[in-house]
Amino acid sequence: MKAEGVSDLVEVSVLLTDDESMALLNQQHLGHGGTTDVISFPSDPRFGPPAPARSLGDLILNLAAVARQAAEYHWSEAEELALLAAHGTLHLLGYDDQTRPARAVMERKQRAVVASLRL
Repeated sequence: MKAEGVSDLVEVSVLLTDDESMALLNQQHLGHGGTTDVISFPSDPRFGPPAPARSLGDLILNLAAVARQAAEYHWSEAEELALLAAHGTLHLLGYDDQTRPARAVMERKQRAVVASLRL
């Protein structure tokens, strides 16, 4: 995390879910129809846990999407799960993937995380 400018201890809440629950969360919180693979919600710094750790936010990972995408990309579910966790965490750190250059930065960082894990 120090490479991302975070020197404090941090925590991230993770929820593993399925397509149905993810679609509901996607609609309720983001106004988007259908399911998705990962949603991240940054914490409001006013309500984080006390020191020494602070909360970056919540990650919701769709295990059904993990299985589908791992098969599609011809790699393990562990690698896909790590990639999505890295993707969501990068969003919590302030990265965006709405433009091609920003998406390229996120993809490079995500793949570096997965490679470092040697899954």
